[in-house]
Amino acid sequence: MAFKLTSTLAILLSMSAACGSSHVKTSPPCLRIATGGVDSVDYPFGVVLARVFNEHARGACVSAEPTDGSTFNVNALDEGAVDFALARADTVYTAYVKGTPKRPRPHGLLRGVAIVYGSVLHLVVAHNSPVREWTDLRGERIGVWVQSAGVSPVVGYGDLVAAAGDLGPARIRGVRMRLNEMAPALVSGQIAGGFVLAAYPMESMRELARSEGIRLLAIAPEAVARIRAQYPFFKPAVMPAGVYAGQDEPVSTIALDNLLVTRQDMDEESVYLLTRTLLESLPRLAQDHDATGQVNPDLASATPIPLHPGAIRYYRERELLR
Repeated sequence: MAFKLTSTLAILLSMSAACGSSHVKTSPPCLRIATGGVDSVDYPFGVVLARVFNEHARGACVSAEPTDGSTFNVNALDEGAVDFALARADTVYTAYVKGTPKRPRPHGLLRGVAIVYGSVLHLVVAHNSPVREWTDLRGERIGVWVQSAGVSPVVGYGDLVAAAGDLGPARIRGVRMRLNEMAPALVSGQIAGGFVLAAYPMESMRELARSEGIRLLAIAPEAVARIRAQYPFFKPAVMPAGVYAGQDEPVSTIALDNLLVTRQDMDEESVYLLTRTLLESLPRLAQDHDATGQVNPDLASATPIPLHPGAIRYYRERELLR
């Protein structure tokens, strides 16, 4: 009898707990944005965007996750490991139509949210270097920035140099390295220069300019035209004067758009809210992240892959309200 009472009591307590738990409200997990390395511009941008979103959103939240960059991000998005991602336009388009080395099949669920800022090619030498043009780097050891040793971009620095065609058959000797390795190597003379494709301003580059002094080399218009003929995602760009200490003149270079992307099955309302937060909070975002000032709301919808319905909804509303 005691056993039966004990069993009955246990069942009743279990049922009571189950009924009570149905009234407990649990917060949904934050939506995750895959960004880039902590020394990139992408990670702090994601942090600021998440902060502003969370200040205004009701019942939703976003978190920024540091990652190994664009290729890692589109794979993570395709796998469902993250909800949004920042990635280079060439990486996104290539993944959409044919995949990546790790996942060699079309990432057909990728959808665009917005074009954000561009990544520009920084060609960096020490301030006292005898190098005056990038053709002077022919045959030299050059540090080439990578966010992860195991991830290669769709278009690498060697591809750009080969397409430019004006460094001759010797070209350059690229040495893959992180930014924290590049700065001392540049100062000590272990490398003659550095190639960094990233949004500006980069805090690590600012620090190097302040502490040791750097110069940025321009790319001639004819070299830019040859690069674009092979890699049309790249475009001419000008880095304004004063981005880095000692940079008194604008610098002509090339750039590549960065995109905010998501998956087709992402909730429409979440994508709509994030798109609206991004494009209607630019002045607020720019207070904490300089690259946000480069976001152009009029061009944001021109992603090279189809837009998500949530983003389309926002862009249509924006046109109606203009």
